[in-house]
Amino acid sequence: MQEARVIIGVMTNSGEPAIWETGGGYTKTGKAVIVASAEGRKKVPVYIRKRGRLANSDHALIPVKVGDVVIFADHHNEDFCIEVFKIKKISDPILKSQFVVSPDTELVFLISVDKIHFFDFGQWDKRGEPSNTMMAAVNAAKEKALCYHCREPHWVRKEEDHV
Repeated sequence: MQEARVIIGVMTNSGEPAIWETGGGYTKTGKAVIVASAEGRKKVPVYIRKRGRLANSDHALIPVKVGDVVIFADHHNEDFCIEVFKIKKISDPILKSQFVVSPDTELVFLISVDKIHFFDFGQWDKRGEPSNTMMAAVNAAKEKALCYHCREPHWVRKEEDHV
């Protein structure tokens, strides 16, 4: 039971496709987008925002490749809906204005993903629960969605942590 979707990715200054770790919480609601490796491990961002409007916004720009995972967490009064997607294909760069009414000349990527895990109504669906490593990334997404007026990334690896 594969559910396909397309995510719009941005282009880094070096031309790589990337997705923003974004989100945060309000008083009773919240949402987050977390990017992880295929196994659910932290990735090194190319940029971490430290100024401007940060609350519940884009926090870390993370390069992606086929096989990486994108986690969406959304809650109302801590009743979570969580979707875990695996990246299956990344398009060549295209003009954003080709598919969105916009005078923007920004180059973006269309990132095709398949849903691999789904949590709603207090339980995982028949695809099953993620692995322990992936569950750590899922928990980071939940923490970010609960983080009141979140102003920083929750699931990134620092360059100095690289082994």
